Amino acid sequence: MPRMKIRSLTKEDLPRILLLLCEGFPRRSRDYWVRALDVLGRRAELPGFPRFGWGLEADGEVHGILIVIADVADGQRRANLSSWYVREPYRAAGFMMLRRAMAERGVTYTDLSPAPNVLPIALKLGFRPYTGGMAMLTAIDALRPGGSAGAPTADEERAFAARIGAQIGYGNTPLMVGGAPALYRLKWLKRAVPAAQFTFGDPHMLVGNAGALMRALLRRGVPVALFDLPPGFVPDAGRHMPGRQIRYATGGPAPRPGDLCETEIALFGP
Repeated sequence: MPRMKIRSLTKEDLPRILLLLCEGFPRRSRDYWVRALDVLGRRAELPGFPRFGWGLEADGEVHGILIVIADVADGQRRANLSSWYVREPYRAAGFMMLRRAMAERGVTYTDLSPAPNVLPIALKLGFRPYTGGMAMLTAIDALRPGGSAGAPTADEERAFAARIGAQIGYGNTPLMVGGAPALYRLKWLKRAVPAAQFTFGDPHMLVGNAGALMRALLRRGVPVALFDLPPGFVPDAGRHMPGRQIRYATGGPAPRPGDLCETEIALFGP
């Protein structure tokens, strides 16, 4: 029986972390994970949460990882549990690593994209959905009249809350939509169509300004917008996709739907 322990991951573990991320999530490229680890290495560390997350060590070698992205929003500590992978012979101990990562009290823990085999575990740990699916706007929505959307002025960008503004340095693009700040990151649909995945923005504001929003995005060569919706909200623009990319939270108050700042999606990319 191997001797196992759960411990915080450090920069000395980076080669092993990268190996396990590439092994556990082969849909992502090695360059994607290199950039992700670079981002984690540059962020401020929140007390109680190791910079790179937690590892499962057996006989002196790391065989499991759980990336944890922690920050403070609206006075509430949040921890995004991301990229959980444990090698097959050690998976029985993987649950211990998850419990250790959730040991801090008074924290909102989120899981933004649980795999089908992970979701039952998350539900047993008290995770509950706080979004109701997604909306998709396309070029046809640019024909809707009214609304406002465009690049923020220098003064508007300086007025962004520090937490929102920090996301721009990680590859998020700012927009003003209906007079309110929004952020998006580019993703590619079917490796061919650029889409704006919104990482920050009030869903009601995005829907209410759908025409202006899509006109602004089309000027940038982006014909699709995607964003989270609150439970029960059926948009009157675009395509409603209930059940798509449901976000889960437990512990403290759930984030507002549409706020993905300081999460894997905003920091690493969709």
